[in-house]
Amino acid sequence: MKPLSLAMLLAPVMLSALASDAGAQGAFRNVSLAINVASHKPNGAAWDAFGGAPDIAICINSALGQRCFAAGDAALAFPSQFGRGRCQDAFACGFSVVVPSTGPFTLTVYDVDLSAHDTIGACMIGPGAGVVACGSATVAVR
Repeated sequence: MKPLSLAMLLAPVMLSALASDAGAQGAFRNVSLAINVASHKPNGAAWDAFGGAPDIAICINSALGQRCFAAGDAALAFPSQFGRGRCQDAFACGFSVVVPSTGPFTLTVYDVDLSAHDTIGACMIGPGAGVVACGSATVAVR
């Protein structure tokens, strides 16, 4: 009797995982968020010290849980881990994220600071939203 290879033993498991991933992919969609932040906070103050532009980061809450992005590429677990992202000193920034294909998600836009992050805005975004006012920011959803 010929011994079975590891690949032969794992093939049914791998095929099952691929099938479930393929079915789950229809439950999600990729969206692009183009964020434009007002030139000043609502109280007229600059976003950063010495009149600087904000350092934009976002968190998304949805059926997928909370995912936060500062660099635009990798999800971070908590806003306290934002660090310095690619949207540093910018009034506009874009993010590409995955959200559930149906139902809304909540977007929170932050200005990353050394001590405490400023909340630029928070809003609910549903499928086909277009352009949404989000506190002191506008968000174009594509």
